[in-house]
Parts: sequence; C-alpha cells; structure tokens
Amino acid sequence: MYEVYLDGKQLYYPGDKVNALVSAVLDTKLNESGTFDITIPTTNPLYGQFQPRVSELTVKKDGKEIWNGEIRSNKSNFKKENVIQAVGELAYLTASSQPQKAYINVSPLQLVTALINEHNSQVEPRKQFAVGMITVGNFYYDWVTNYESTLDYMRASVCEKLNAYLRIRK
Repeated sequence: MYEVYLDGKQLYYPGDKVNALVSAVLDTKLNESGTFDITIPTTNPLYGQFQPRVSELTVKKDGKEIWNGEIRSNKSNFKKENVIQAVGELAYLTASSQPQKAYINVSPLQLVTALINEHNSQVEPRKQFAVGMITVGNFYYDWVTNYESTLDYMRASVCEKLNAYLRIRK
C-alpha cells in the first residue's frame, strides 16, 4: 500500500475519495535523484497548498519511506488539476558546486567527506547530508575538482571510477 505526503500532511491514501490523486508515476534510477509526477484534483484538501522548490513530497510503501523529494514544477491542465513534477532529494547535491581543489593521496571516504562538508556549507539545513558507510575500499587516489556540481562530481569520480553507488538512508 502506497501513501503520499505533502510537507508531512497526507496527500494520498489508497481508497480514500478525499485524499486522492488523478495519477502518480514514481521513476527511480541508480545514482539519479528520480522523479515523481502527480496530478492533484481540485477536490483534494491540499490542492494548491505547496510551493515549488520549498514543498516536499514523500512516498511511503507499507509505512516505510521509499522516496522523498522537492516539488520543482507545477502546471494546471484543462480541468484545473495541479500537474506536479518533483525530483528526489539526491538532486539537492546539484545545489552546490565544488571549488577548484586538488585532493592528493586521499581515500574515497576522505574525498566524499570533504565533498559533503563543502556541499553542506553552501545549502540550507534541510538539503544537507551526513556521510554514511563507504564500502568501496581504502585505496588512495588523487582527485581534482573544478566547479562541478557536487552530484556531477560524485557520479563522475566516485561512482564511475570506482564502480560505486550513491544511496540515501535516514
């Protein structure tokens, strides 16, 4: 059973005629933020009660969060329903850039920690991350950043070079 929340308030509950959605499509991908596209009817109590780039959507399956993200765009269709697109919270890593810097002889854990610390210094608290487990090994490499977004750099350097995956846990 799937449920959808808008800023912590129930937006959709299966079988409920009030907290209903016209359509919902969740698209998740490896090392990507994923998207969640929904259409909210005018009869939903939370119709119009959101702000792009501020409001968050959460999808739960059997009570467990499986996706969380931020509303990025909103349009109305010919029935005046809200057609919303949201991106997953991994996209928060695009809100920061890594300054030009050389990291010489550092492990993946040291690099990711430095990247996340730089990201956290540039964004609001709700878009910050903490470093979790890094299991790609304790090898030492040289890395150079050059004003890429944090997400782009992590994908290109850590994920592609080390055959690693990004995963958010709470």
